[in-house]
This record gives sequence, structure tokens and C-alpha cells, in this order.
Amino acid sequence: MQSEGFEAYAATVSPTGSVWDRACELYAHLTGTRPDYGAAHAAKAGHTRFGALVRPRLGADWPASPIHLLGHSFGGATVRLFAELCEHGSAEERAATPPGELSPLFSGALKGKIRSITTLAAPHNGTTAMHPEANCFGVNVLEFILYSAAVLDAKIEKLEDFWHYQLEHFGIEKGLTFRETLERISAYDKSSDSAKHDLSVEGASAVNRSITCLPEVYYFSYACDATKELDLPTADRIKEKITGTRAVRFVSGLPGQIAAFWKATGDTQATPPADAPTETNPTGANEVPVQKKSHSLRYPMPNITLSIAETCARMAAFARPEECTPDGIPLDERWQPNDGLVNTISAKAPFTEPQKDFDPAHIEKGIWQVMPVCSGWDHTDIVGGNRVGGVKEIHAFYRGIAERLCTMDSE
Repeated sequence: MQSEGFEAYAATVSPTGSVWDRACELYAHLTGTRPDYGAAHAAKAGHTRFGALVRPRLGADWPASPIHLLGHSFGGATVRLFAELCEHGSAEERAATPPGELSPLFSGALKGKIRSITTLAAPHNGTTAMHPEANCFGVNVLEFILYSAAVLDAKIEKLEDFWHYQLEHFGIEKGLTFRETLERISAYDKSSDSAKHDLSVEGASAVNRSITCLPEVYYFSYACDATKELDLPTADRIKEKITGTRAVRFVSGLPGQIAAFWKATGDTQATPPADAPTETNPTGANEVPVQKKSHSLRYPMPNITLSIAETCARMAAFARPEECTPDGIPLDERWQPNDGLVNTISAKAPFTEPQKDFDPAHIEKGIWQVMPVCSGWDHTDIVGGNRVGGVKEIHAFYRGIAERLCTMDSE
């Protein structure tokens, strides 16, 4: 975006941290200070109050000038809670901390410093990828990737220059033995102060109860769907392979089966459909219809990123209409469309906050403007991916977002 003439910065927060910890790290990166997780929160979570890493300040104007926030995936909840803390602070932290020691983030003195929030494939209401039935061989794909990399980060010098996990406040730091590292990561994995907890349907509901839709902030959301609906006979056969005793054999051949399946149906496209976001149509496709069939099933598109294809297939087969989220939303077929890691329905907007379809002629504050679903895009495509028209098309997508935000600034 900087090459396009826009002032833009990329903040770095812990990929495994909780929404609260990540919001505190975002503030620290914006201001060039040491992360302060709050005395009350640290005591409750059982970790130290301050983080170890101090990053260079991002930009020079904030909080003097309001900013626009974009958050991909778990970054969506991060920027939402960050905006909430800027606006209202934390009464709990104010009660637990002497005024001279209180972080400005918890003071409520940053009201009006956030202009807009745009989320991209964000699990506002959690993701069924964290459900045991979406696991691969009994191991959750998200957990495996995140915690394996966390171990490497703690053991390999200079890896933090590329992607630092910022878990020193949990005692996970360099200098430990391999066994000590595993023991502390295992203890952290059981904590409710983690991404694992906040990404679950139950954890996301708890996070949403601590966040409000701010009346002076613009909200926009983009959801993706990398699946297509199957006919019922095919759905029954595939569902048996995904959930039955032949699951291991099915998963091991999944990439080839995806290609073979869509070739047999005559659909061999390897790029997003024509209604995906383009320079001339930056908002993308119309919303996929809500499924009504009791045995419906969706299947990964042929162009899905292979590392998330198996999780996408399991999420697309998942439906538990007898189960509900803590907010009373059934886990039915509406949760099956997904981008490989996040359910499409979850990425549109928090269930507890006001929302409407995006109307460029009537952009409002204090309500989620839900953009048309990016059909054919998976979780990585919306941040560049490997296909989506290449650099030219993804630049056009983000240029469209930036131009809309700049137009709002000039009004």
C-alpha cells in the first residue's frame, strides 16, 4: 500500500496470544513501548505484567490523529478489542493500578482515536476448525502449526526476527531446555488466556461480550468461501470418508481427490470464479445461499491452498444443529461454507452486534457493513495467497479498500 501512495504499517503481535494480550501488544507496537498486559489481567492469567519485546514505533502521528485498522483472521478480534480499550479503557485495570503506573490504553483517554475497522476472514464468532471433529488424526491443524513454531521460536536464535511468538510473560523464552520448553507450552495450551481459547466458538462468545460496536466507528467485514455444495448422493459418500473409519486413507489422498472430483463434475477451474474481487469489481461475489438441506455437504474448491484443504473438507462436513453457540445460534448447515480455517458465517460480523449488507450510497457508523462474500477465495488468498490474479489483483483489492477509507476521511 505504501507503493500505492498510502501511509500504511503492519503491526506484529503474538500469533498464539489471547485477544487481550494481542490488543496490548498492538498498542505497544503503535507507541514503541514495552507491552503492558495490565496488573489485574496478569494476576488473573498467571503471567507477568510486562512483555519483553520493545518494537520501533509505527508511524509518528498516533494517537494525535485517528487511524483506520485492518485485521486479518484473528487480527479482527484483536483490532476490535483494541478499539474498545481505546474508547472505554478498563475499569478493572484502573481499580488495580495506581494512576501513575496505569497504561494509557486502560485509562479511557484514547476516545475517538480509531476511525474505522475492516476485518478480513475474521472468526468473529469463533471457528469450527477448533472443534475436535475438525481435527486431523486427533491433532488440530491450527494448534499443531502454531505450537510447533512456538517451540522453534524458543529454541532457534534469530527466528524472532521473522516471527516472534512473544510468550516471555508466560516464561516461554530462550535458554530453557527442550523439555522445559515443551512443559511450559503444554501448560500455556491449557490456559484460557490464549488464541486456542478465544478462537473457539465458546471463547469467541466470551470475547464478544467484552466488546461493543462503537457509535463513532465505521465497520466493514469481508468473508471468504472456498467450498461448493455437493449433490446429496455424493455428499453421503464423502461424509462417510471424512467421518468414518476410512478417514486416514481419505485424508492422505485428499489433494488428488479434490482435483479428480471437480474434473469428474466438469469444474476444473484453478482460479477464483469471475465474480471474485477484481479491479472492476473490488467487492466480489454475492453471498452464497444459506443451505436448507438436512444432509447437505460442501467440498473444497479445486484451487484451495493444499495445507488447509483437509480442514476445509472437515469444516464443510460439520453440522450439529442440536448444538448451539453460547449466543443461541445453532451449529447447523450455515456453518459449512468456509475458507479453510474460518466459517463464512462467522466472518461476516459478531452475532451480538448490528449489521447490514454493504451499501456504498449509505455508509453508516456504529454498524457492520458486510461486504459480498469473496467466493472462491480461501483464508490465504485474501492476504495475497498464491492464485487470486497475482500481485496486480490483490493490489487492486486493497487499493479499493484504501480509497474508500480515504474518501471517508475527506468527508
